[in-house]
Amino acid sequence: KQWRSSLMLQPWGALSHTRHTQTYQQNRRILRRSSASAHGPVFPLGAHDAAQATIGSTPSETGPVLNGTAPAKSVLPLGPKHPLAQGMQNNSPPQTSSAPMAAPTGPHAPQPAPDLAATPSTAVLVSPVDLVEGLFVTIQAADGRFISAVDHDAGQAAAQRHEKIWRVSKAYGGYQFQCHSRAYLSADEQGYLSIDRMHARRYETFTLRFRGQKAAMCSHHGKYVIADESATRKLTAQSASDAAPVAQFRFGRVMDCSSVETCWRSQVPVKHLNDSDILPVLLFGSPKDLDKLTTSQLQENQAKVFECWAHLPTAATIVFTKDSKTSQVAQSRRLDVDRTFYVHPEFGQPTYKALFDRAFEIGGTEVVVYTNGDILYTRNLLETITFVHKVAQQMQKGKECKFMVVGQRINYELGNEAPTFTSVNWEQTVYEMAKQGTLFQANAIDYFAISRALWRAVSVPDFIVGGTAFDNWFTGRLAEKGYFVVDGTATITALHLNHGHIKGSHKEPKSQHNTELALRNGGWGKGAVTNCAWFTMRDHHTGQLSLWDRQGRLL
Repeated sequence: KQWRSSLMLQPWGALSHTRHTQTYQQNRRILRRSSASAHGPVFPLGAHDAAQATIGSTPSETGPVLNGTAPAKSVLPLGPKHPLAQGMQNNSPPQTSSAPMAAPTGPHAPQPAPDLAATPSTAVLVSPVDLVEGLFVTIQAADGRFISAVDHDAGQAAAQRHEKIWRVSKAYGGYQFQCHSRAYLSADEQGYLSIDRMHARRYETFTLRFRGQKAAMCSHHGKYVIADESATRKLTAQSASDAAPVAQFRFGRVMDCSSVETCWRSQVPVKHLNDSDILPVLLFGSPKDLDKLTTSQLQENQAKVFECWAHLPTAATIVFTKDSKTSQVAQSRRLDVDRTFYVHPEFGQPTYKALFDRAFEIGGTEVVVYTNGDILYTRNLLETITFVHKVAQQMQKGKECKFMVVGQRINYELGNEAPTFTSVNWEQTVYEMAKQGTLFQANAIDYFAISRALWRAVSVPDFIVGGTAFDNWFTGRLAEKGYFVVDGTATITALHLNHGHIKGSHKEPKSQHNTELALRNGGWGKGAVTNCAWFTMRDHHTGQLSLWDRQGRLL
């Protein structure tokens, strides 16, 4: 608390967001070291729970030992590929379905998963030399339970065979374990376990310390995963050695699994909704005035964004601008324009609050979506919102539907040639561009889909559009208050057209204003999309969307 207060209350001045982030991470390391020396190592594991994880001895300078050998140092890739860019279907037209998407039936009471041996397949224990790349295994705790990947709808009591099988890969001096949803078992910087990442980085890497045919799983932080015998829903910090029974896991080779198809079944094409089944949504944004864009290429990029927005099956798409040239280009792309919105007298730009208020006033829809002006989308944005809305209706049982959907963007270097969008190819064009992009950081949020009831329930200060801090403050405050805030990164294609100065706005006076405003109203902690308690995934067996719980069980 001491270092956080001293960091957040200091004047922002000319510090960029990058320096602030570096300072934040440096102080986190200092705090972690001081906590370890005074009270033992701290490992607050707690997301997508079920097995309890614990810490072992403080790691040495060379890191955890893998079978008696220190792993080689690894270098992170420059940018993980977005799951929608990696797993895109072939060029055939997308399939549509008028059948309603299944909503979760509610979490089941926590119970141990059924033993895999009761299924037609048996697992044979493997030794370190047998744990090779591409092997399909089960991971069984000492009490007989299996680490499983189940969504919110299924519940652990109904864990199926394929949900208990993991595919092994090796990198960064350790092992990664991929589940049927194609996501990896992961431990983030705070030590939370999850299965929400589609790309194996060091956070998804575990070293294994074998004792015979049993092994302790050690994260890249040097902490051990343990199985809590009381079957609680939490992963907690406990001191234990790698020889403790709760830290021991058996890895069993699934004998009849030789490929993804035999283990997890073939991946079916994505099932899209018909336009008539999509929830009516109003999309709006307030892009920079075209005359203020410094090059003709940037002006052409903005026109292409408008063109893409026009193809989305929204109830309406509104551009908030007082600039005549921007209005003309937007209207030529069949977008609505609104000029009657509040402008902050000091900065000459609108506030987020004013735009959301105006959008709900004139839109008449239950949900509105704010977007930055340089983001391309496909219809999966609206399909994800429709799905989350149905889930929220069932979870909140007839009450006013309160939810928000956010997500990470994909960065894409457009080059000198602007894409051509037609009524036939526009969506496939965005998908192809997304394949070449990279997923940006989790604390940069470019869109917010929020229900009218939730917007009415919160109080938002006058943050200036385009400045820093609002996205993290808004997401963090709603998540901390326990509202239904969903990370849609894995099912929403949000393609950002890079413009050469990704963080240029961070040095502007409006960013200093927003930062000071955020500090006076609780700060922006826990404001990344990965802090959302829920996230969406595409079910590879049905082609439909599913909801996952970061606080759910793993065992």
